[in-house]
Amino acid sequence: MGCSSSLDESIKNSIHENMLASVISGTTAEDDYLARSHKTLNDLEIAEDGPHTGHLESRDFMDINNAYLMLESGPQPLEHGIIRQNDGTWFIAVLTDLGTECTGEMFDWWIRNCIDTERFKWWHPKDHKAGDWDPQFFAVQPEDRKPGHYIHHSHRIKQDIGGKLRTLQIDYERPSKYFDVSKFDQAGVTACVVARINMVNPNGLTGVGHAIHVVKNLNGRSELRSRIWLGHYNRVDDNNVMPLWMINFLGNSQILRYGKAPASLARGVWKHLLEEMHCLKEFLPDFYRMENNRLSKLTPFPRQ
Repeated sequence: MGCSSSLDESIKNSIHENMLASVISGTTAEDDYLARSHKTLNDLEIAEDGPHTGHLESRDFMDINNAYLMLESGPQPLEHGIIRQNDGTWFIAVLTDLGTECTGEMFDWWIRNCIDTERFKWWHPKDHKAGDWDPQFFAVQPEDRKPGHYIHHSHRIKQDIGGKLRTLQIDYERPSKYFDVSKFDQAGVTACVVARINMVNPNGLTGVGHAIHVVKNLNGRSELRSRIWLGHYNRVDDNNVMPLWMINFLGNSQILRYGKAPASLARGVWKHLLEEMHCLKEFLPDFYRMENNRLSKLTPFPRQ
């Protein structure tokens, strides 16, 4: 029986053009990571009212300066949801069970090998639009990049959050800014990624928050805790009518934080985090093995 010349509109709107063969055949190739992520998103069920926000108290809010508490064993006060502090800032928490196949070593490897827009879209094919690193990031060849290679580098990205396209710059920082890294082994930490989140504006950058991702190995299974602190504004350009100190003082006032960071934005960030980490754990183990196998077969470039 021949294929129809037109697909159902709902299907066409939910797939990428590169997925057409997968849709027609009804199968997804193992190395078609984009299609696998699309399928993950389509299968993922998220409550319509978003993350849990009820019956939360101020003690459920973790100040970023207390991020070291993420090393403690057992459940955190808030594992999955969003909470707003009285000063207008948001604390956003997502817990992802990475299972037995996806590890912290793979997570760190992914951050330093998500090198272009194609791979960035695998991570979230609906929200991620473009991604690239600063030129110095590529001074080290992929096979020579060590864990934490991304530290002190910047990832410039475009993505939809809460239905709005945003241009961000993610500046990666050392975990030692918030953690005693000598305690990582004892706590079972296999990866820790720390970053400053900046909005890109015509005059430069405005810091808007912080992100920390911690992966722990718990009896052979890996758990990923992602935490976002949103609403910590810091304008760093100086091409403004008002002095920077005044802009930052006003930007961090309660009334402006409530205006610039509504609940819909926090829910959008939470939903995006949940979805992208589920996509990642779906394809990363296979991609990690395939790429490392490919790199191991390359002829080393002669070193002078």
